[in-house]
Amino acid sequence: MAEEAAAVRVRLAVSLVLALSLLIFLLHLLVVRPNLWPAGAGVTLSGDTMFASLSEPMTLPRIRPPHLDEIVGRPARVTRVHPTSDAAAQGLVVGRIVRMPDDAEGALRTWREAYRRGPLADAELTDQQSKRAFSWPRRPVWTLDGDTRGSWLRGHIGALMQMGGFLAGAIILVALGSRGTTATLMTLALIVTAIANGGPLFGAEFTVPVIGDLLLLFGWLVTPIAFPIIGLAVLHFPSKAPLLDRYPWVHGALVALPAPMFVISLAAAAFLLGLDAALAPLAWLAAHGWLFDASFAVALAANVVIVVEGIYRYRTSLDANERRRIQIVVYTGVPAVFAYAIKTGVPLVSSILGAPFEWPLAVEALLQVIVLLPAFALPYAVAVKHVFSPRTVLRRSLQYALARRTLSVLLVLPIAALVISLVNERDRPIGDILVGQPLFYAMSLGLIALGLRYRDEAQRALDRQFFRAEYDAREILVALANRVPYEHDPARLVALVMTQIDNALQPESIAVLAGEDARLDVVARMRTDVEPLIRDGGLATLLRWSEEPLEVFLDDERSPAARLPALDRAWLAAGGVSLLVPIFAGSGEGRALVGLMALGRKRSEEPYTPEDRKLLSGIAAQMSVALDLSRLRKQASRARSATPTLTPTMVAGPATTATPTLAMCPICQRCFDLALTAREGTTAAAPARCARTTARCFSR
Repeated sequence: MAEEAAAVRVRLAVSLVLALSLLIFLLHLLVVRPNLWPAGAGVTLSGDTMFASLSEPMTLPRIRPPHLDEIVGRPARVTRVHPTSDAAAQGLVVGRIVRMPDDAEGALRTWREAYRRGPLADAELTDQQSKRAFSWPRRPVWTLDGDTRGSWLRGHIGALMQMGGFLAGAIILVALGSRGTTATLMTLALIVTAIANGGPLFGAEFTVPVIGDLLLLFGWLVTPIAFPIIGLAVLHFPSKAPLLDRYPWVHGALVALPAPMFVISLAAAAFLLGLDAALAPLAWLAAHGWLFDASFAVALAANVVIVVEGIYRYRTSLDANERRRIQIVVYTGVPAVFAYAIKTGVPLVSSILGAPFEWPLAVEALLQVIVLLPAFALPYAVAVKHVFSPRTVLRRSLQYALARRTLSVLLVLPIAALVISLVNERDRPIGDILVGQPLFYAMSLGLIALGLRYRDEAQRALDRQFFRAEYDAREILVALANRVPYEHDPARLVALVMTQIDNALQPESIAVLAGEDARLDVVARMRTDVEPLIRDGGLATLLRWSEEPLEVFLDDERSPAARLPALDRAWLAAGGVSLLVPIFAGSGEGRALVGLMALGRKRSEEPYTPEDRKLLSGIAAQMSVALDLSRLRKQASRARSATPTLTPTMVAGPATTATPTLAMCPICQRCFDLALTAREGTTAAAPARCARTTARCFSR
C-alpha cells in the first residue's frame, strides 16, 4: 500500500509539472514569441539581457540574469531597428545610447523593471544624448507584413517546434500510463528540456492570475534542475546502470555540479518577485557571470560522459530488447545532434566571420524535423515493453508512407498550392496564373498519379532493395497462404505450414495443436515440449473471443496473458510461447476453436510485426478451411463404405421413357417408386425407402 501511495504521489507531481509546462508553452506561443524581434517593439538593445524582451536575441537561449561584468560602465545602445516598425517611424536609429548603467545594483533594477513590464506593454526609451523620449505600442507578428513574418518564422518557429515536440513526447508517456523510475525520469527530462530551451518568459508570467509567481519560480529553476534529471534518466535507460550501485556518490555529484546555477537562478527569481534582500548577493553573482557559464559547461560535460557510459552499456548488453531500445534512441539522437549543429552552427560561425548566412526555408524545415526525432523516439523506447529494431520501424514507416491514404493526402497538395496561388494573385486571370507555373503543376500531378498507380510496385522494390530478409519472409507467408487450401492431407498440411513459417519468421519453437474433444492435442511440434491444452480453460476462452493472434508477454502486467490463471501461465512459460494464432471452424459467434499455432520468440528476439500477425491469421483461416474440407471428405468416404450397394433386380417404366420409374428391392423382393427416392435425395443404387424401411431390409 505504501508503495502504491508513493507511486500515486509521483504521478500527481509529474502531472502538475506537465500542466505548468504546458501553460508556459502557451505563453511562449501566444504572448512572448509573437512580440519578440523582428515583431513587437521592432528594436533590439545591447546590454546582454538587461532590457528583457528588448534585448538582443541569444543564439542559445538560457534563463539567467544579465552578466553585469559585460554591462556596467558601458553604454547600452540601439543595435537594430526594423524599417517598418513604429520606432523607425518616430526617428529612432541604430547607435543611439538609451542607458548608461554606472553600478551593478542600478543595472539589476533596470533589468527587473524591464522584465516586469512584460512583452505586451508599450516600449519606452530615452535618447541619452538628445534627451528625447520615445514611446510606441508593440505589434504582434500576425499584424505585420509578409516579409517580416517570414523573418520572424526563421527566428522563432524552431524553438516553438522544439518545445511543442518535447512536451508532446511527455504527454504521450503520461497518456500511455508508463510507470517506473525510468518512465518518470524520461517524462521529466522531456519536460525540463522543453522549458529550458524555450528561454525566459520576460514577465509574461505576471499576466496569469494566482499562479504567476509560481510560473516564474518554476521557469527560473528549471535550467539547473534539468541537468541532474537528464543525467539520471540516461543512467536509468533502458534499465538502471550498475554504475549507480557501485558508486552511490554519482547521485550527489549530479546535483552538486549545477548547484551554482541553482543558487544564481534562485536569487534572480527572488529579486524579480520583489525581494530586495536578494539584490546584494545577486549583484555579486551576476558580476561574476563566468560562475553560471562554468557550472553550465561542467554539468553539460558530465551528461556527455553519462551518454558515453550508456553507449558502453549498449555494446556490452546481452539483452536484445534493451539493445533495440538504445538503438532507437541513438539512431534518432545522433542525426538530431548533427542537424542541430548544422542548423545553428553554420549561421553562427558565418556571422562571426562577417558573412551572414541563412539556410533555405526548405532545408531549415528538414533540419528542424530531424532535430525533433528524439522527442518521439524516446516515448516509444520507454513506453513500449517490446520494441522493434530501427530497421523494422523504418520499413513500417515507408509502408505507411506508400499507403493509399497518405498518397491521397499528397494528391491534395498541388490543389492546395493552386488555391493559395489563386488567393494570393486573385487580381490576375486564372490563365495567367496557370501559364506562369505550368511545369510545377504538371509535374506534381503527374508524379502523384504515378505514385498512386505504382505504389505497390514501389513498396516491393524498396523491400527487395533494402529489406531483403523481410521481403523474403513476407513472400514465403503469402505463398503459403495461397497453397494451404490445395493440400488435402492434414499431416502434410501441418508439416508444410510449420516448415514454411520456420523458414520465414525463424521462431525459436513452433507447435500446432488441434482437437474437438475436451482438449487440444499436440499434432506436431518443433524445438518445444509443449503439452496439450484444455479447451475449457482461460487461455482457450481468451483465444475463442480474440479477433487476432495473441501476443504473450508474461512480464507485462498490461498484457492479457499476464492476467490468465496460474495454470495457463505455467503452460505458456513451459512451452516458451510468444504468439498464439487460433484456428477456428466456422465464423461469427458460433465459431469453434479447433486448433492453434503456438510460436516461440523470434531467434532475432524481435517482436512479431502487425504484418506477421496478419499473415499468420490468414494462414490459420486457410488451414481451417482445408481441415474442414478434409474432414468432410473423410465423412463422405466413411458413409460410402458403411452403406451397402443395392442394385435393383428389376426396373420397369413406360416404353417411351429412357428412365425407369419402378424397381424391386433385391433384399425384400418388394417394389418401390424411383421418383419418390429421387425426391428424397437417393438413387436407385442406394434406395432410401421401399415397401419396408431400409433399416429392416438391411437387417435381413
